[in-house]
Amino acid sequence: MFRHWFLLLCLALPVAGCETPDTIGPVSYRSYDSGFQKMTMTSGGTFAGKKLEIYLRRLQNGGKLEICGFYIMSDGMSEDLTAEWLKYAKFTINEEEIVSSKFLRPQKKLQGAKANCVVTTTNYQKSLATGDISLDGRRVRLIY
Repeated sequence: MFRHWFLLLCLALPVAGCETPDTIGPVSYRSYDSGFQKMTMTSGGTFAGKKLEIYLRRLQNGGKLEICGFYIMSDGMSEDLTAEWLKYAKFTINEEEIVSSKFLRPQKKLQGAKANCVVTTTNYQKSLATGDISLDGRRVRLIY
């Protein structure tokens, strides 16, 4: 009996060790204002010339770094492909991986836009609020 439990434990530990905890806590919302930064990605290939604009704001919340954001796509750009790309992309600040971009929500226009906000597991530091932010995804890296 002990061997069965030990074997199960040996098999479960590597799987549990590879699983990354989700760094996204509860989502809150914030209206767009002038404090947001804009990152722009221009597509090639099938969607050549189409743009994805990502708006971000970094804040302090309870001693942790909070990131708020949303995106606006050019007409004709594929929502499915954009959402799939963002599901796997990660935000980095000063080369430190901070959070997945899957919390971003699409908006139709800038006026009246609402951002999703997440409190990350990263302790807030002024260098993170003002440092170089990038979005790293499959074959694309956006730097602001």
